[in-house]
Amino acid sequence: VVVASLLRPIVWENNYMVDLVFLFALREDDQKYINKIYQIISNKESLKQLKNASVITDMKKILFKKQN
Repeated sequence: VVVASLLRPIVWENNYMVDLVFLFALREDDQKYINKIYQIISNKESLKQLKNASVITDMKKILFKKQN
């Protein structure tokens, strides 16, 4: 997974403004990883933490922490 944290939001599909872009390199049977990332970015507090992370190690802690 690659994450780009943009200084300024850009227009994405259907005129959505985005400032975090995720790039996945997964096999077809890796749906569980996509579901896990979706759960994380659907959580407002986790998303806020990702946006505020200043170094990659902070992002990794958020993305790879043990989920309930």
